Amino acid sequence: MEQGISLSQIAQGELEEKFQMALAKVLQNLTDVNTEFKKKRSINIALDFAINEQRTDVFCNIRVNTKLSPSLPAKTNMGLFKDLKTGRITIEEYGSRLRGQTKLPDETTIVDVINS
Repeated sequence: MEQGISLSQIAQGELEEKFQMALAKVLQNLTDVNTEFKKKRSINIALDFAINEQRTDVFCNIRVNTKLSPSLPAKTNMGLFKDLKTGRITIEEYGSRLRGQTKLPDETTIVDVINS
């Protein structure tokens, strides 16, 4: 049986280059703490072959795709407050603390939603 072609030889090495880039993306995604660790990642290599009517030339399209774990959403908690005297509505992020828990003034960010 004849020796086959090496993947590094296909398209003057472009298939191997695309694979290496896809592998780098997968490895980066695997080590990203903002992704779910249980999700499987994958690399798909597709070679689509078509031949001309005379069956003398074969055309090959090469695709390398990755399936990665999406980034996890950032989460926080915010309190919505309305001043009954002025009608001013504000929102304040309190994150993982309990609502109404005191924090230092330099950390406080209050945003006016509606100022009547």
